Amino acid sequence: MKRMNRYRHCLPFVGIDDFAFKKRESYGTIFIDLQTKTPLDLIPTRTQPEVTKWLKKHPEIKLISRDGSKTYAKAASNASPHMLQVGDRWHILHQLFDAVKKEIFAIVPERWTTILSDSLPTPKETLNHSFRKNERIREENEQKRWTRIQKVHSLKEQGYKITAIVNHLNISRGTVYADLKVKQKPNHKRSSPFDHFRPFIQSLIQKNQTVE
Repeated sequence: MKRMNRYRHCLPFVGIDDFAFKKRESYGTIFIDLQTKTPLDLIPTRTQPEVTKWLKKHPEIKLISRDGSKTYAKAASNASPHMLQVGDRWHILHQLFDAVKKEIFAIVPERWTTILSDSLPTPKETLNHSFRKNERIREENEQKRWTRIQKVHSLKEQGYKITAIVNHLNISRGTVYADLKVKQKPNHKRSSPFDHFRPFIQSLIQKNQTVE
């Protein structure tokens, strides 16, 4: 890569991301100089070995900004354990927005209706409804993923190649490989060290709303 020689020893901060030559069919990887905001290079793939190969040619890189891709994370780790990896601003804000939107949708009704004060739910009932709705959404997403995993296994057993499965289900190769490793329905129910205090927190919220 002769065009890259002028960047040698001038790449402490690099951003990497994938892009589509043709959506769901052909993808590549772009490398950006975060100091000058200019493209450094393009490679016609987003596979981990090729990204690692490119990064190893630039040991001067100190920090990499990337999305949540496990492929890019592994590529950077394999290239050098000394490269600091951080999430890029766009993906962090996008994930934050999705989390806030999901929480709002779980609490705020889709339609507002006029109701009598006597029929208003108690604070405890409102909290329980919110928790139940979040749990229902989690279960639905879990079932969708399990259905996809079963389809991947079924196609593989029928003799479909990885590329054929990718095209048939419109998912990435990484997702196919990950699904093939799953042998039973996953359970993504999250636990928290604060669960023990949840009843106490709920009682404080209810007490505060009652006082107001």
